[in-house]
Amino acid sequence: MYNITDNIMMRRKQMRNKSLTRFAAFFVAATMLFACLQVIAQPAANDSGHTYVLVDQPTDGGVYLMISRQSGSNFAVSGTAMPDGEGLVPVEVGVAGDYVVSGVNDSVLWQFNGSSESGYTVRNAESGEYLAKLSNTLKTSAATQHRWEHIIHTNDDSSIGDEPVMHNVTTGVGYILYRVNGDETYFDCFNAYQQCNIRLYERRDMTGFVPTTGVSIGIDALELDLGSTHTFQPQVFPSNATIQNVTYTSSDSSVARINPDGTLITGSEGTAQITVYDGTGEFSDNCTVTVASANPAVPVLYGYRMYSRANGIVNFSADDVSDFNLVDAQTGLEPLTAMCYVEGDFYGFAKSETENTGYDFVIIDGETFERRTTNLWSYYYCRDMTYDPETGLIYCMMATNATIYSLYFGIYTVNPQTLSFNLVGETNRYLSVLECTADGRLYGIDMFGYFCSVDKTNANCTKIAHTTVSDINHEQSMVFCPSNGKMYWMKSDDNGGVFFEVNLANGTLVYIGYPGGDYITYQSVAGLCYVPTDEPEYQQGDIDMDGIVSVSDALLALRCGMEIVTLTPQQLTVGDMNGDGSVNVTDAIMILRAALIG
Repeated sequence: MYNITDNIMMRRKQMRNKSLTRFAAFFVAATMLFACLQVIAQPAANDSGHTYVLVDQPTDGGVYLMISRQSGSNFAVSGTAMPDGEGLVPVEVGVAGDYVVSGVNDSVLWQFNGSSESGYTVRNAESGEYLAKLSNTLKTSAATQHRWEHIIHTNDDSSIGDEPVMHNVTTGVGYILYRVNGDETYFDCFNAYQQCNIRLYERRDMTGFVPTTGVSIGIDALELDLGSTHTFQPQVFPSNATIQNVTYTSSDSSVARINPDGTLITGSEGTAQITVYDGTGEFSDNCTVTVASANPAVPVLYGYRMYSRANGIVNFSADDVSDFNLVDAQTGLEPLTAMCYVEGDFYGFAKSETENTGYDFVIIDGETFERRTTNLWSYYYCRDMTYDPETGLIYCMMATNATIYSLYFGIYTVNPQTLSFNLVGETNRYLSVLECTADGRLYGIDMFGYFCSVDKTNANCTKIAHTTVSDINHEQSMVFCPSNGKMYWMKSDDNGGVFFEVNLANGTLVYIGYPGGDYITYQSVAGLCYVPTDEPEYQQGDIDMDGIVSVSDALLALRCGMEIVTLTPQQLTVGDMNGDGSVNVTDAIMILRAALIG
């Protein structure tokens, strides 16, 4: 899996050495630059003595601006009503990065009291009246203390979002909405999915405020294998600057998507520029990310053919799904609805052979394909399942009752050693497929075609992008291949199957073909699995896996310790000389000694 040609390895070594030289030069230059920078005054709003900073959630007793971005301008909710009673008057304010820089007065300041659990009362600083929803209109009231929840903001420039912004606890309906009525603009309530993005800016005392002078992303170039990740750790200057938050952008999200926490997700081969901005938006720094395939070898995938006269285990090439072979016909046995591969065996769910309802958890021998029914049994229908090498658990996407048509789904874990079955949590989206990467990241596609990341701790799903495919039902399956860092999806229904490659960064699909080469009715494949081939044994310290321990391996370990490169799990294993679970400077020194001793 990890062997590559000498020409490719030589090219990558040259690129890595060049990147290390560039990094050293950058570090020296950056140090000199920041030493020469003068303190630059940060933007401040026009109420002297305070600054207004973007925050995620309010706190009890805090004072905030509620701002909506519309048509390139930023408008704050004021406590002043339109003369005709149609909502509240918006006041345009100036925004720079995460700061409000102008237009602030008491009419647009609101004090929040309460908590996210009980809801917040929102009171205007000028009038002392409360924010209220009356007759589907956003107004103020001296007596009605309506409570509000679900305060959500966004940093992008979109005018309309698709999630609730402020929900009225008292009435159970209504959202803050910025509306344009002819030449008039006002804030109103609207009981639909057409609300704008409200951002909260917290008032903070300027006393002791330390302005920002710069920001560094920490590295000027980064090379990653397709399917791997990297987390940036930028530094804001000076280290005691009052505002330490940063934001990121990617020049090509199909190559590398950057999350708000600085985690970079690779999606396809190519080059992208990642830019980090300080909280004011005045300073930035860049890193050029190059993504290449770790191993060009095309994997052979396994799956369970369904809706066919010959149900059973099949395999095929990932780039040529027409190369379709029936490995073992499971004649007379119930078909598997989901399947995954764990250390030599296949695990899956099938309709119970002994019960009228429910599903048996089965184990299929990876060599003989003999099926064994375990003591684990469930009422729940499994839509898809995947093995996570990081936790050693199988994650199952299950309906929360015995019917496939349930609108409630949850993620369960199965310990393949003990066969213990535990609920992680109900999902907030109706996932049809579920798959885990080699480094433990869960992804799924919901019934409406949205590609999502999935939190392993609570089953919450976060939309990444729409795949352009909708109305997804029946057995589905995705599979991640560590050998080439790619994700694949067999989109199946009772009319047949279609095989796609899925971009991990932005969820776009690349059509590959039909199983068997043609659109064959009732030929669909569930339970896609990656079955690793026998891996060569590598000498401890041989991180580049060229057969010898050399200075280049020590440099690679050093670059890993400096977070310049991200190693594959196999490379981490052979590079961890002292067995502490990481590859760092200590390992680099030990590898260098081994190389010099010979």
